[in-house]
Amino acid sequence: MSTDQIAVLRIELIDIAPLIWLRVAVTTSTNLVVLHKIIQAAMGWLDYHLWEFETGEARYGVPRSAWRGIGAEISRRQSQPG
Repeated sequence: MSTDQIAVLRIELIDIAPLIWLRVAVTTSTNLVVLHKIIQAAMGWLDYHLWEFETGEARYGVPRSAWRGIGAEISRRQSQPG
């Protein structure tokens, strides 16, 4: 029998109106890869998009090298005048 504690998480999608959120309960030993799979299943998604978890300065998710320059392209566009 597991003695893991349960954490109840409220997950909100950012930059969308109206607000979309869900609540999931996971064991405190759940790692971020498994949490990602839980979120995908709970939302009915099929894992088609890049994903990232942020906490303070730390970021976890698909390695930047796998993004194939997407971030660099966005940075270039944002730094161009007008």
